[in-house]
Amino acid sequence: MQLIDSYTNDRITRMGASLCTCWRIIRSDGIELGFTDHDQDISFTGTTFRAAGGATGTALENSADLAPDNADIVGVLQEADLGTDAIEAGRYDDARIEVWQVDWEDPAARLLLKVGSLGNIERSGGGYQAEFRSVKHYLDQVTGRLYGRTCDASLGDARCGVNLAQAQYRTSGTLTSEGVRDLTLSGVDSVETDWFTGGALVIDDGPLAGVIRSIRLHEKTGAQVAISLWEALPIALAAGTGVTLTAGCNKRFETCREKFSNSTNFRGFPHIPGTDVLTAYPSDDGQNDGGVG
Repeated sequence: MQLIDSYTNDRITRMGASLCTCWRIIRSDGIELGFTDHDQDISFTGTTFRAAGGATGTALENSADLAPDNADIVGVLQEADLGTDAIEAGRYDDARIEVWQVDWEDPAARLLLKVGSLGNIERSGGGYQAEFRSVKHYLDQVTGRLYGRTCDASLGDARCGVNLAQAQYRTSGTLTSEGVRDLTLSGVDSVETDWFTGGALVIDDGPLAGVIRSIRLHEKTGAQVAISLWEALPIALAAGTGVTLTAGCNKRFETCREKFSNSTNFRGFPHIPGTDVLTAYPSDDGQNDGGVG
């Protein structure tokens, strides 16, 4: 067996004392951010891993089973890194994250430990705690189809077939007052109540341009239109901000047929028997429902 020479042995010893962890976050819009638990910035492969946020990581477990391998990144919240508005706007939702072990004396000596996605980000005071989820967490998600009365397609996708770009499903409006969750609009009063319930609101201009929020409730009272969002916006939208609203769907067969004229593409099973069939029995009145009704 070949013995390790003194130089190599010394190098291995020094590497053990000069290792640090780096995290690269790649958002869906292509923007990359880097963090490190070293006390100085480190750069490799075109990304600068910043030490200013004082990021540290919890233990990263590796398991042989199918349970997700999770860990946390803890650091100081800075606008240059994980800005509050960007977090609230969903810019980091399901972002790709890479975990590297790096020799800070020689960044070319590095090892990619894990690849996963960014999970929950919790803010407390001036700090944050971001969750790392390994790719195994995708195994917890439902794949394939489930039998149910309601449609399992997303409105406007290939399985649904509804073209949301058509004028009857897409309307532009303007905010008449400032708001973060409950908004009042002008320019959309020609649409009946609940048309946009379950749909989406897209912000067209201002600091949150491009941000999308799901609509919880759409009400019309005369020329006044009120929109309530499921999730509040990170900052208040100013009066005069332009938005685009798209129609909503409650996934029921009647809605698919009457609102969208799309019953041929309905992806649910509205005619399957319910659990009440199990308790039904013949009755004298000719209704096989146990005499109820």
